[in-house]
Amino acid sequence: MASGLLLGLVYAFHPPHLTKELLYTVFLQGLLFEAAFHINFEQFWRNKLTIVSLAVPGVIAATALTAVILTPVADALGYVQNFDWRYALVFGALIAATDPIAVVALFKEFGAPKRLTVLIEGESLLNDGTGIVFFTLCLSVATGVHATAGGLARSSSRYGKTSR
Repeated sequence: MASGLLLGLVYAFHPPHLTKELLYTVFLQGLLFEAAFHINFEQFWRNKLTIVSLAVPGVIAATALTAVILTPVADALGYVQNFDWRYALVFGALIAATDPIAVVALFKEFGAPKRLTVLIEGESLLNDGTGIVFFTLCLSVATGVHATAGGLARSSSRYGKTSR
């Protein structure tokens, strides 16, 4: 982290432009692989209904709530001109997927029930995928690009390839 800050301060090189391909091929793979590698698939499958019912509505609610709160706040502060609910939805979808690393570490330290740990880890895996699909959908709405089922499936299939 210190070397990254130092390189950023001296402008040693220009940072790479963050694209969807860079995000999918470099950053997302490491995060998802670690989570998928440590989860017990048999317990995950046994609890799939509970995990899905936690992940999908949670991402939708977090995205919507962020947009509802952020839109009037951004208007009141006036930092961004023409900021409306579409951009707030994109931001909400971007930050809606949670990462429970600290919670899982505490569960292991205090000996929480294994099922609870599986539920949290499984929910984290699924809400990452759900977040990617909703981010792609919200971004297409904000930019005026027509979202297709095929485009959403491609974004989720890229997610599926990275988690195996």
